[in-house]
Amino acid sequence: MSVATTRPEPLLEQGAAEWGVSVIICCYNSAARLPETLAHLRRQEAPEGVPWEVIIVDNNSTDDTARVATECWPAGAASPLRIVKEAKAGVGYARQRGIRESRYEILVFADDDNWLCAGWLQAAVEIMAGDPQVAACGGPSAAVTTVPLPDWFPRHQLCYAVGNQQERAEAGELWTAGMVLRKSAWEQVIGLGFHNFAASRTGSELLSGEDVEMCRALRLAGWQIAYDSRLRIEHFIHASKLDWGYLRRLCHGFGASGAQIDAYSYALAGAPASVKSRIRRTWLWNVYASGLELLRQRKTLAASRRSSMEGEDRVLTLEMTLGRFSQLIKLWKDYDRRVFRITRMFRSTHAAGVLSGNKEPVL
Repeated sequence: MSVATTRPEPLLEQGAAEWGVSVIICCYNSAARLPETLAHLRRQEAPEGVPWEVIIVDNNSTDDTARVATECWPAGAASPLRIVKEAKAGVGYARQRGIRESRYEILVFADDDNWLCAGWLQAAVEIMAGDPQVAACGGPSAAVTTVPLPDWFPRHQLCYAVGNQQERAEAGELWTAGMVLRKSAWEQVIGLGFHNFAASRTGSELLSGEDVEMCRALRLAGWQIAYDSRLRIEHFIHASKLDWGYLRRLCHGFGASGAQIDAYSYALAGAPASVKSRIRRTWLWNVYASGLELLRQRKTLAASRRSSMEGEDRVLTLEMTLGRFSQLIKLWKDYDRRVFRITRMFRSTHAAGVLSGNKEPVL
């Protein structure tokens, strides 16, 4: 595959972003993790003639994150490094701030514990230049730790954004760790009136889902999601996260996040085929279904209160059900409103046909 150094022809007017790469690293007290992350990034090379930059988003850090980032990036580096601050706590807010601050069309999301492997940046440019219908792309991830991985880790590595996510990509979803995003595609989605519903992870609160929400919104707007094995990253996982209690909290957060973004699943599925399927999309039905599922899992619930049940997958399923049920209760005023809003947002603009050049809209 030849290296593309020029911007591809746009499907529509692509916006004001220059053709180049903006690497966005969201940080909260990242001083200890940044040196290795930036060391891998310094070794990257973009294709000739393609500029790139590094944006460190400092999300209320109380350590020396900004100073360490500056010291780890030499003045003569191949790309400039900028530090911007986002006062609103949460990685989702930091990520959106990075997008707003970015100069270039190709955006790269690298967490402070993500190490981009050799040739990563060049591959990202080739992929996005080669197919202007692709809005987002990702690749595989390998775990790096200082301690032995638990026996249960291989079964649940996707919870840690580790493994081969090709099947996820084929289903239209990517994790944001090592995601490549076309800025003009995202700006078009924002122009439709999109804003995140999924709660952003803040400190010890392990909520997530903004990655899935982003991908679903892009798909509803007619864009494609892709996978490429060249976009390989190494994900450093601190020993404190390789704990069964931490994984349980992660799964609880996944369940809560799923309830927040149900509306996108419904919109992607199209109009309900019957009255029954329409009812199944309501808040009342979903609360009922989640409550019924909790009753089925009552023995596991009782056992989980007596012990950690480490290694028993059924307790993780329980955590997701509990997370979903609790979040649905919180959404009693907004759930049905969100379903209506997302459906109307993409239908009313015929997003897929207008934005991607398709003859028929998705919805």
